[in-house]
Amino acid sequence: LAREWLGRLRTMKKVFARFLECQHAWTHMSPLLSSTSPPSGPAAAVLQEADAEFRSLAHHMADEPRLRPCLEALGDERLAQIEHLLQRARRLLVEHCNRMRCGCYRLFYLEDHALLELWAYSALEASEAQEAVVGSC
Repeated sequence: LAREWLGRLRTMKKVFARFLECQHAWTHMSPLLSSTSPPSGPAAAVLQEADAEFRSLAHHMADEPRLRPCLEALGDERLAQIEHLLQRARRLLVEHCNRMRCGCYRLFYLEDHALLELWAYSALEASEAQEAVVGSC
């Protein structure tokens, strides 16, 4: 019985760790959709799909806060699909950032995550965006 519970707890830990990784990626990329200059083309389509899938999963989890249904909602296939979409969106967004860097060489000084964060903060006042990005470095 103890081994069975240890197995369940390890599975829960793995599932929640994967969910938290997805949530982390989503929270960094989803603000781009509401920025003053949102991504376009394939990057936007993939990011919108990832955003919709993650929001759907999060809402389902919030509607059913009991542990077992919550874990069932975090099925391997669904999490894997969201992870794949978020990774693909990030890759496409980084490609877009690289094209932006070709037009403004100073952007080469910023790492990908900082440039994406700055892009996402474009709806804020310039000083707030600078504080947000510089404060996270």
